[in-house]
Amino acid sequence: MKPIDWREVGSEVVAPLYAAERARWIQELDWDSAMNWVLIEATRAQGALPGYLVLDQSGAVAGWAFYFLHEQVLQIGGLTGRTTSVARSLLDVIMRSPEAALAKDVSCFVLPDQPASAAFVQRRFDAQRFLYLRRSTDTVQSVSSTSEASEAPAPLLTETTRFKSWNTSDDAPDTVRLFATAYAESAAARCFAAGRGLDGWVHYVKQLIRTPACGLLLPTASFTARASDGALQGVVLTTSIGPRSAHVAQLVVDPAYARQGIGRRLLEAASAAAASEGRRNMTLLVSEDNAKAQALYTSAGFERRSEFLFGWRDRPIPRSAAA
Repeated sequence: MKPIDWREVGSEVVAPLYAAERARWIQELDWDSAMNWVLIEATRAQGALPGYLVLDQSGAVAGWAFYFLHEQVLQIGGLTGRTTSVARSLLDVIMRSPEAALAKDVSCFVLPDQPASAAFVQRRFDAQRFLYLRRSTDTVQSVSSTSEASEAPAPLLTETTRFKSWNTSDDAPDTVRLFATAYAESAAARCFAAGRGLDGWVHYVKQLIRTPACGLLLPTASFTARASDGALQGVVLTTSIGPRSAHVAQLVVDPAYARQGIGRRLLEAASAAAASEGRRNMTLLVSEDNAKAQALYTSAGFERRSEFLFGWRDRPIPRSAAA
């Protein structure tokens, strides 16, 4: 089996691959990724998104993956293979690409039941597990989500905090800085902001609010918490991932305001707003290593539904490793 450039095949070859992935995400995650595949196919058809297919002896697709380079990080998507050897061959050919020669880091997200996870180990990727949690919005506590809620209930907060709807023009710059601060010591940062420093977080926030990469932003279910002096204490950005489900794309509290109940209030405000729009489920991702966040979500009624595996290498695999 030999990988072939997927830009050289017609849409009739890749359409079933997209459909299978979409169906799997709906079944396992309550996440309809249809819009993502539309954008991916449009970019592939234009020749702007490189990728490979592996065909078996009968000509059927045994595995596939696409990739792109951003901020010297080679990001691999859609890595799928019937066997570990197929997934490994896809990683190897991608690592021999011109884009890989320009990369300093390599990253990839997969559902861990795939042979891709074993290929990660064989090709010396570091792996970080993220738990995919879900709860029914029927369990949402009654929390005010109005834009002018001025006070949170004592004794959770030690100072007056205003909870307001998140606004792109007013809140995006502060949100970038908050993410950079909150994730400064976290290994999870590299799976969100692929680039270095603030530029990486700027790109990430733009993706959240402008593209369906993590669902479509739900402004009505996204909120900020600000101190009386205007300092951004916390933010929750919520997206739509289907007609029944909303997703907490980010829930971040400034470490200086930790343990004051801000994260819980933001989570409940987002959930209540999503429920009012008919969303039956609320989902989120949390690092397996983040015990504090897991405790918050468990106490709020979230349960484990699935998981993702994030693979990372500090540098591309040497060409000799693919021999």
